[in-house]
Amino acid sequence: MSNDRKVLIFIILLGLGLWAVASRSYRQVDDQRREAIADLQEAQLVPAGWILVPEQTSSDVSLPALQDEIQVADEVGTDIALVVNANSEEVVVQLPLPPDASLPATQPSSEAESQEVVVGNTGSSDTPSAKKRNTPLHIKPSLQLRVDLDELHRLFYTGKILVHMEAPKLGFTSDTSHRLEGANIALGEKLKTALEYYQMRPKRIDFVRRPRHWRMGLSAGPALMYSPSGVNVGIAVLWGAQF
Repeated sequence: MSNDRKVLIFIILLGLGLWAVASRSYRQVDDQRREAIADLQEAQLVPAGWILVPEQTSSDVSLPALQDEIQVADEVGTDIALVVNANSEEVVVQLPLPPDASLPATQPSSEAESQEVVVGNTGSSDTPSAKKRNTPLHIKPSLQLRVDLDELHRLFYTGKILVHMEAPKLGFTSDTSHRLEGANIALGEKLKTALEYYQMRPKRIDFVRRPRHWRMGLSAGPALMYSPSGVNVGIAVLWGAQF
């Protein structure tokens, strides 16, 4: 191998090495920039009421109330876009009891526990006789939601609001489910574009490609070079188009 060829190979290898180092440094700087922006966004979102979602797959989120609906989706082969299982804070409201209503014998029914003043527009009834007996009713709603995409990227959703109600002093417990109706659900533009590129990606072997899948530019890598003197191993730098 002549000295000129050795120098050329050395220059090519040096250029590729510098390009690799520069690319890695750029990625590291870009990653640090994105992490800094994400930290700033989190610092402002959390105090405003946003909650950081833990990283998990859709199969890790259980939706027992939608078991039948999910079975149908699995049979037709839709793609999962979003899965939500959220609990709400418990709300306690005071239910007024009729004057002659009696509480279960197993529950405390002393006058101190069962009488509370109802605050509101009482008019001229600001007397002790205006007191009414109340009992607490605990209400805890939760939401189960799943959004899928069909082959045309249309969104289909199914969900239920589960409501648990309990009045301990009355011995009352109720669990009901209510199907969602008229929900407004939309994907962000970046997520929508990413899904379109993923679902419209070409096959590995395809002789007809759309212009969006063409690639032009430089490529480099190890190669076998044939010459009258024999076969040599070196670095090939090529310019071309990929379909």
